[in-house]
Amino acid sequence: MLTDFGRRTRQEDPIVHFYETFLAAYGPKLREARGVYYTPEPVVSYIARSVDALLKTRFNCPQGLADSSTITIPNYDPSLTVKGNPPYSGHSANKSDWIEGLLKGKLPDGSKTDNYYEVDSKPLGERNPKYLQDDYVKFIRFGQWRIERSGGGILAFITNHGYLDNPTFRGMRQSLMQTFTDIYILDLHGNAKKRETAPDGCKDDNVFDIQQGVAIGIFVKQPGKSGPAKVYHADLWGTRAQKYEQLFEQDVIITEWQQLTPQPPFYLFASQNVDLQAEYAGCWSSLDIFPLTTTGIKTHRDHFAVGFEEAELLNRVIDFRNLQKSSEELSALYKLKNTRDWKIEPFPFLRQNSRMAHGD
Repeated sequence: MLTDFGRRTRQEDPIVHFYETFLAAYGPKLREARGVYYTPEPVVSYIARSVDALLKTRFNCPQGLADSSTITIPNYDPSLTVKGNPPYSGHSANKSDWIEGLLKGKLPDGSKTDNYYEVDSKPLGERNPKYLQDDYVKFIRFGQWRIERSGGGILAFITNHGYLDNPTFRGMRQSLMQTFTDIYILDLHGNAKKRETAPDGCKDDNVFDIQQGVAIGIFVKQPGKSGPAKVYHADLWGTRAQKYEQLFEQDVIITEWQQLTPQPPFYLFASQNVDLQAEYAGCWSSLDIFPLTTTGIKTHRDHFAVGFEEAELLNRVIDFRNLQKSSEELSALYKLKNTRDWKIEPFPFLRQNSRMAHGD
């Protein structure tokens, strides 16, 4: 079984694989919070071989990752490399003042640095820039900072691919371009949330068992050189097996890249059709058409607010009007939690009407 394990699963370490599977069944929320997703060997192979090749060709390290001048842990060395698969968590638990300051351009000594919340030296103006708080963004920012301090190096991560074209990340993209000299983005797609399909209409799988699309980002800072970076982009579509095969066969040197020219105000790390860009830019802005804005309608607590039978919903209303039931009981019964904008108690409308009906 162990002999054929890697051939069938593309995961060479059965212990890690079994731990991931166990945690998926035993504690799926813990697994998600800790980012316990085994990185497939083809992905690891592509990243490792790419970093090795870049060290040999750009950093005068003949032995690549095996070179004695290369280190892969934080240290101030021209051949610093930072590699990994950081967790993707929109509700990050890592809210230390240090990383918050780094994201917003402030170092502990009070000096200023690149600010992900600004673009072209102006605030983003986003009403809800929460996506910049994702853990993977913080890992990228940390790696970027370490390489800046070392004077050169390579940052190679596989992460959520949302930062490639989401407008909220335009300050992040500009900052990365200013820090690094070359940026390589291999978009692995597989975004089930967007229902991505290959350009030919065929199925497009994720390389992980997740819904969020992913991309490999390799950020190179050559010593003695400065940005703005040259940005290269490539897409990898298809089934999981097809993507694994391509990742095993390629590296950053032989991948067929398209050079991008990210332009303000969005500095996109994704290819786009620019033929109609001038016409698009000349059209009315939606902000001019709709001067008053708000967030879109969202549904919450669907398991409680939506039912398939009238009696089912009626019983819930009766429970909430029952003054004998405490907030704690209702919370446990319907798996509800208080939030900043919604609380079980007081539940003004239903509870007040109930008191009036009882003559209170």
